[in-house]
Amino acid sequence: MTMVKERLSHLFSHLSWKAVAIYVIAHVLVLFLIHLAVGKSLFFDTTEESLYTLSEGTRTIVSSLPEPVTVRLYYSRALGQ
Repeated sequence: MTMVKERLSHLFSHLSWKAVAIYVIAHVLVLFLIHLAVGKSLFFDTTEESLYTLSEGTRTIVSSLPEPVTVRLYYSRALGQ
């Protein structure tokens, strides 16, 4: 953790705290505007085998459904372990 702090402090050492704050606010604003433009949540499946990404066949089936589908998920911490 200290190595990360050292790298960050070195990276931002020449910038004032105001410049860093403006940088962070600008990036958050851009991400928010992208979120609004897309109109849906942004989700990136970063698993090695794309475990949480729908296959093309599943996308085709889901897009051809005539009505919305409600999915209910029930989860138990005891059973999830």
